[in-house]
Amino acid sequence: MTDSGDGRAELGDLDPPDVRRIKIERTELTYQSPISTAHGPVDNREVVVLTLTDGEGRIGLGEAAPLANFTPEFIDRQNSPFTGGPMTAPCP
Repeated sequence: MTDSGDGRAELGDLDPPDVRRIKIERTELTYQSPISTAHGPVDNREVVVLTLTDGEGRIGLGEAAPLANFTPEFIDRQNSPFTGGPMTAPCP
């Protein structure tokens, strides 16, 4: 990694990540107490969680958590390439 001169790192010299495992799961998170919205109270939220594991065992997490009826994204659309329960795949 190099410094661009303005304090930002440049990633041009890095090797691509050595991803060994990908896990995608759909789950529901429940708020400790409901939140109030213009559409009424919301007490839970459906999310898609992405977990990547590299060759050294390091784990990275990502999420997608659109609010149905508030944003154009929906969980079913995000999860459409996957069927069934959690998807776990080894990487070459």
